[in-house]
Amino acid sequence: MPGRKLFLRLRVVSFVVSVSLLCVASAFAQSGRRGQKSQAPPVATPTPIPKAPEKKEKPTVTFLVGVDKYLGFSNIPLSFYRSVADECADRLRSEPGVKAEVATQEMNRTDAVRKAKEMKEGFVVFLLLKVETVSGDPSFVSNLDQIYIEYTVFAATTAKIAAWGHTYQQGYRKGGVVVGNPTPGRGNPVRSEYLLKQAAREAADRILEALKMGTSPQPIATRN
Repeated sequence: MPGRKLFLRLRVVSFVVSVSLLCVASAFAQSGRRGQKSQAPPVATPTPIPKAPEKKEKPTVTFLVGVDKYLGFSNIPLSFYRSVADECADRLRSEPGVKAEVATQEMNRTDAVRKAKEMKEGFVVFLLLKVETVSGDPSFVSNLDQIYIEYTVFAATTAKIAAWGHTYQQGYRKGGVVVGNPTPGRGNPVRSEYLLKQAAREAADRILEALKMGTSPQPIATRN
């Protein structure tokens, strides 16, 4: 009888120990699973791509081209005045960042100075057709080949002279080569007008060079 009671106690103790161990093992397994829970990988912060520096557009420079049509010479064709103004403006505006237009109203030197002072920026180009030598009647040009261009550039606001000079009917030079004349003959109006157009473009080249804006001279296109 005492032996049987001892046997039962041992079985109870053994059962309690087994249950205790099972609980411990279960708790350890649960803890392990919680410890091994997968975590989301850290999100990498994207490296900012440096922006390319913005290209600053070259500021536009404005020119207003005017010519005095009534200096006192009675026999200079009126087309000469418009031709030299148009050709000068055309050469100026062919340069990147340049805007040029021809004045729609008559302009003498006083008008050019006044207009420059009224402008907030840019330049006024004032052109004059002059004659190298005058004999007899001072208002009459005996030889159209003697006509040349005088140019004066007035700065906006102050009307200070930014460039000044003369160009002549000597053929437009490019790379040291003189472009041939479209028509032969001395004192021919067509020939003189053509050469004055060349002189007007040369004046524009000199103006751009004086203002540190020019690239290279551009020859006049042959026109009928």
